[in-house]
Parts: sequence; structure tokens; C-alpha cells
Amino acid sequence: GAEVRESGGKSEEEEETSEEEENLPTFNLAFRFEERLRLLETSFHEYRQANQVADAVYAIPDIVHQYMDQKMKEAVREAVQIQTD
Repeated sequence: GAEVRESGGKSEEEEETSEEEENLPTFNLAFRFEERLRLLETSFHEYRQANQVADAVYAIPDIVHQYMDQKMKEAVREAVQIQTD
């Protein structure tokens, strides 16, 4: 069988595992998870703001069209009123 040497209550294999675990970077450090999450949140926030601006810009022609329709109806109504007086 395998020879196990005791060293302070731990086998050589356990000591190697502990050292390896201590030298492993944390999950957050390895993948810079927090930084990536913040970047994603910022990007999403900027996208939503840009999307709101785009929605507002796309709405302008409809708003202008409704305004012009209203003004034309008023002008026609006034012209008809003048002619019937």
C-alpha cells in the first residue's frame, strides 16, 4: 500500500491539497465576476437609455402628423365657417 507519513496530524497528501487550495484564486478573482457584472449592468442601463431616445425620435413623425391633421381640420372648419357666414 501507499506509505503515509504523518506531519502535524496531516498526511502528505492532505498538506499538498491544502497548499494547492490556498494557491487557487477565488472564483471572483479568477473570472473578475463582480467587475463583469457591473460592466454588464452599466451597458444594459446605457442601452435602455439609448433605446428610450430612439423610441422618442421614432415617435416624432407620428406626433407631427397628428398635429398637422388637427391644424388642417381647424383650418377647414374656419374656412367653412367663413363661407357660411
